[in-house]
Amino acid sequence: YQRRVHGIRKMKKVDQSSRLARKQSALQYKEEGNKFFKEGQLEKALAKYSRVFCFTKSLMPLENKELQRYMNPTNRQEEEKIDEKEISELKDLETVTYSNMAEIFLQQKRWTKAIEKATLSLKSKETGKAYFRRGKALIQTKDCTAAVEDLIKAKKLMPEQSAIIAVSYTHLTLPTILLVQVSVVAVSFK
Repeated sequence: YQRRVHGIRKMKKVDQSSRLARKQSALQYKEEGNKFFKEGQLEKALAKYSRVFCFTKSLMPLENKELQRYMNPTNRQEEEKIDEKEISELKDLETVTYSNMAEIFLQQKRWTKAIEKATLSLKSKETGKAYFRRGKALIQTKDCTAAVEDLIKAKKLMPEQSAIIAVSYTHLTLPTILLVQVSVVAVSFK
């Protein structure tokens, strides 16, 4: 009996070190992606960023109860425990990584993929950068109404960024620019 208890305790220590190793791997892939991005090697950056999710998803608790039942068929409560702070850190990592991927797709003029990744970033956490990047992609797909909404949200989250309005001026038609101006004025009075 003692041996079994000792074995279980030892397994739990391995699980915690495994969690730490997976988290460090995710961070390492993100940093490698950043390095390739700065060097202009966008495809390599995308490949590194994609690997981040292999690790973050394995660390996050399952949200689907039916799926949990299949992953833990004996219904034991021996799942890895994860605190709210760690969940928040993992979501932040996913948010930034998706947003970085959206920026790459913008540079490659792959508007639909940029919108998709920015939307995934926003599902993890709402950030001005993600709204801004999705707004820029929406402009290119001629969805000006959604673009204006995203740019306004970006401006609310990042009021110090004048580039948000500058993008609106350089990429939108005159009627849409006027709409952005009116919307931004309305936002500033709220």
